[in-house]
Amino acid sequence: MTYRVGVIGCGRMGSSIDDEVQGNASVILPNSHTAAWMEEPRARIVAGADVDPAKREAYRQRWGVEQMYESHTALLEEESLDIVSVCTRTGERPEVVIACAEAGVKVIFAEKPLAWTLGEADSMLDACRRHGVKLGVGCLRRWHPYYRKAKELLDEGAIGGVLQITGYCASNLSHDGSHWVDLLRYYADDAPVDWLVGEIGSPKALTDDEDSYGGNAYVAFRNGVRGYLRMTATGGAVQEWDILGERGRIRALDAGVEFELWRRAGSGKTDRPLREAFPRPQRLPSATAAAVADMIACLETDKEPDCNGEDGYAALEIALAMRESYRRGSSRIDLPFEDKEARLITRT
Repeated sequence: MTYRVGVIGCGRMGSSIDDEVQGNASVILPNSHTAAWMEEPRARIVAGADVDPAKREAYRQRWGVEQMYESHTALLEEESLDIVSVCTRTGERPEVVIACAEAGVKVIFAEKPLAWTLGEADSMLDACRRHGVKLGVGCLRRWHPYYRKAKELLDEGAIGGVLQITGYCASNLSHDGSHWVDLLRYYADDAPVDWLVGEIGSPKALTDDEDSYGGNAYVAFRNGVRGYLRMTATGGAVQEWDILGERGRIRALDAGVEFELWRRAGSGKTDRPLREAFPRPQRLPSATAAAVADMIACLETDKEPDCNGEDGYAALEIALAMRESYRRGSSRIDLPFEDKEARLITRT
């Protein structure tokens, strides 16, 4: 069977980001939604939509998709679609996702962050539940073969129980930061967060709702795992992760270009950590290619996406709680975060 796919938002992540990341050792191509769908034999992009006529024309010429619409409403009125990739700006995303759910689309693959507010995110999740829609969110490390292999090792108990997860990932708080908050949750087995303490790298966060600043957080998960996330300047650490277990550790270095596995060996005076070869994944699809395959699996098996709407909600909730902690003098914030109208406004 060939599934009918639509792409709403035909700019950077929808279409052209592969041009930016060519030659980047940390990125496996294809990276954009459209490039990944084009490589998926079980799917066909039948239409796209963008409010910008220049982007519509560039998309048509690049990908050969002739049915292009100036709005998501026009696309959904004219096309019968199985899956839609939503790659709009964040502020537009809630309206588009809800419209897709109400139009009968069965799987939605939305970019991150999910929304500006938790209230908007609630509305998106509610619409998808009411209409039986699977909502995937593009925090792509969950589909990256090496980050997934690290999680498999954790699940197998390769380093014993996880004690501490430390991430060094300089970025803004919610847009790019969604990736890092989500990866922290992923390695903590998606346990609920009991409380956190946050520090923001700019005094703008006291009064400004625009997501233009990074932050740091100490996060207490309900399962006992503790996390430290540094999204302010990281110096010589470029997107590095250190997962400390009872009997070893896993490290991701240089934006995931290199992974290390360390395990303690021996006993008594000879008990010391030894580095082992990190097991290479058997297949190396790009994260986005694996994600679109997962969206199809959601259609065919009724599974949940590996990064779903609840995961997207949780990432936004943690980012908002980090900023609120800073606004209260870096005091402890208990979750769930109750302010549904607090905003983190992204520029994209």
